[in-house]
Amino acid sequence: MAPNPYLWAKYLFSPTQWTTQPAPVQRASRTEEHWDFPIPGTYRHTPGRGWALIVIDDPETHKLELPQPITYSKVTHVYMLQSEYKLRRRHVFITGKDGVEREAGLFLLDDNVTWVKAWNDMGKLQAPFERWVIDAGSKEFRPMVYGDDPDWVSRKSSRAASLRASTTSDHGLCRSCGSSPRAGSLAEVKTNSTGFADSGLGSGQDTGSALTTPKNGNTSLQSFVPEKGVLRLSAAELSRRLTELEGE
Repeated sequence: MAPNPYLWAKYLFSPTQWTTQPAPVQRASRTEEHWDFPIPGTYRHTPGRGWALIVIDDPETHKLELPQPITYSKVTHVYMLQSEYKLRRRHVFITGKDGVEREAGLFLLDDNVTWVKAWNDMGKLQAPFERWVIDAGSKEFRPMVYGDDPDWVSRKSSRAASLRASTTSDHGLCRSCGSSPRAGSLAEVKTNSTGFADSGLGSGQDTGSALTTPKNGNTSLQSFVPEKGVLRLSAAELSRRLTELEGE
């Protein structure tokens, strides 16, 4: 087939047709959303750059330079300000259980006490995370124990307070089971106007217990209980006098 002189002349005087024009690239649009965390405000997602905080709802509370880049933490699985993320992450040399010093990447959790060993000496994320803490004396990192955990200390304190509040009342009675007072609590018991103790000993005329009512039915304790005031008896003295009553 013979060449076409017209096509030759067309391409000769039209340099724009010498190469194929690429298709126009459509730029992805930006996305803006309102988030309540980490800081209430408007966040914008730019393709290739990620998310950034562009507007703060309460500028008086959070005074920051805008825009603030946002980083996703693979340790806590939440979005954080990039500036805060850099403050929480630290690369240090720590001594493991084998006594060998290695470089590791630590990340500070929300309690501001616990550091987790998230990255190994190669910079790779390594789970499960070991918990570390800064020693108060040496100021060096060491493995965390139960006494260092703020949550554990808080639970222990609340449990102890709950046990103290539920085991004994003002007169030594068990609140959970309503049993008789302990022997030590009988050393000091307030009495009513009839001369009988208000708690733990009953009311002598109508009711009684193994500690207050003798076998012969005599409920009078006037021989050793004052009419008013406070009864002060040791456990041994109380046992001796009850034995005397039972023998009458």
